[in-house]
Amino acid sequence: MSDPAPQTTAAAPAPANAPAPTPPPAPKYKEIPFKELDPRIQRQIEQAEKAVEKNPAIAIEVCTGILNTNPAILEARKILRKAQKKANPAAGKGMTKLFSGLTNTPFVLKAGSQIKTDPKGVLDAAEKLLATNPSNIQALRLEAQAAVAMTLWGTAALAYEDIRELEPENLDNLMALGNTLIDAGRPKEAIKWGEEILSLQPG
Repeated sequence: MSDPAPQTTAAAPAPANAPAPTPPPAPKYKEIPFKELDPRIQRQIEQAEKAVEKNPAIAIEVCTGILNTNPAILEARKILRKAQKKANPAAGKGMTKLFSGLTNTPFVLKAGSQIKTDPKGVLDAAEKLLATNPSNIQALRLEAQAAVAMTLWGTAALAYEDIRELEPENLDNLMALGNTLIDAGRPKEAIKWGEEILSLQPG
């Protein structure tokens, strides 16, 4: 006579009102100083910088390739932004500035909800918008917020500084810039923008 089959107990279903599982924390990054980069990448960045004035498309291609591999190379992002502005001289002026973020509002709302779970994806998406218009304030703000989530303080400060150029009296942005500079270990610059905030406040 064969033994009876072992009995199994089905797992109890989760309550309908059970909280959603907490997503894993986003990976942290650390920006790499230029002098610590691989010499081959250093040479690529130097060549990209030389190309900004006469051939910004080349600089954009080189720096985008570098950042796709490692988003923590701040020097490449600085040169990328310079090249984008050179290639799009009308960005930030007149109607281009006025409508810079309106057409992407649905995307921005969706991306904003993903900053905690996928900041790298949001950062990459923001860069795609900035490739078309480097004065897209919504994209710059997304980039800054994603960079903060990734602890890329210099990258975040760069985005907030670009917003300041477009909206010099935006107190919330100046506050975010100052706080980010403190996190980046640049307190003297943070004090400067703190004084700017005080000068803009009435009374």
